[in-house]
Amino acid sequence: MIAEIISIFLLIVIVSINGAEIITRTWLPGSLYWVFELNQLFGNWMYFIGITLVYYRNEDITLIFLINKLSNKLQFLVMSIIKYIVFIVFVIFSFYCFDLLVLQSHAQTVGLGITNYFFSLPVFISSVIMSIYLLEQILKVAINNPANSGK
Repeated sequence: MIAEIISIFLLIVIVSINGAEIITRTWLPGSLYWVFELNQLFGNWMYFIGITLVYYRNEDITLIFLINKLSNKLQFLVMSIIKYIVFIVFVIFSFYCFDLLVLQSHAQTVGLGITNYFFSLPVFISSVIMSIYLLEQILKVAINNPANSGK
């Protein structure tokens, strides 16, 4: 719920600052130099909060559409393999993303002087959170064997 509110708020801010940019370019002689950096910053946070919600809800539409065409046993096998692979990828990604944050901690944007790691921080946070979600899903599947649930 909080993630949805933050995403909606960020979208409102992005639309508002872009609207201000359009107004200043159309009716005023200049442009708002800070719009591009804030679009990138707020966009990154909004995008990665959104993808984290997709993983939390386990609602990847394309994947569900394809998996539903398989038998129950094959669905379980394919989903288990996918979850293990994606979990490992997210753990590795989180590790290297942390290194990137450290490297970016000394660099700033040209316009507003925003430290660059604020642009990559949502990627790191989302990959860690998605790793935790996937681990939880893997453990649930391991504990609740599908043979016992009648599938």
